[in-house]
Amino acid sequence: MKSIGLSKIINIYILFLISCTQNYRDLKEESKEPNASLRFLNFFRIEYKGIGTKKWEIIAEEAYIYNSEKTNEPIKIIVYNFSFKQFLPSEAFIKSKKALLDYNENIIYLSEDSFFEDKSLTITGNNLKYDLEKEILYSDSEIEIWKDNNKIKCLKGIYYEKKEGVQKCKKPQGQIFQKRNQQTSTKDYFF
Repeated sequence: MKSIGLSKIINIYILFLISCTQNYRDLKEESKEPNASLRFLNFFRIEYKGIGTKKWEIIAEEAYIYNSEKTNEPIKIIVYNFSFKQFLPSEAFIKSKKALLDYNENIIYLSEDSFFEDKSLTITGNNLKYDLEKEILYSDSEIEIWKDNNKIKCLKGIYYEKKEGVQKCKKPQGQIFQKRNQQTSTKDYFF
């Protein structure tokens, strides 16, 4: 009987050695941001102010968080295919294929197929920057503005200050596109 128990142990040991000698492929994950501290899929974050009032929320397919080496606090987040809804100090909605949220400067850098909308206008383009605290949107790249069903193309970008309602189109091009039977002057459009 002892030989049967010993043979079972030897067989198990041989099987263990055989299974451990197999070569398995290493799993190598391709990452858009290889130096990020953390990576999230289906990222969702809400920032609150005070006692439960929503300040803003972010939804993204992918998010890469970079933390400070000293404090381990987030210093920037790079997001892909994201939407951003600001509630305070006033409402705004932003979408972009790629963006960088800089915590030190409190600025969102939008880089691909960007869309900005608030209660008075819509802006589309690439390379937009939005200051969250000052509520200023600016760009030095070509953008389009939609306001009151009118479209204006700004070849050199825009400066838009939401709080004061200041809007400056840099190098406007062509004419204002509008619905029929509406009269619009460029004086109505901050040039």
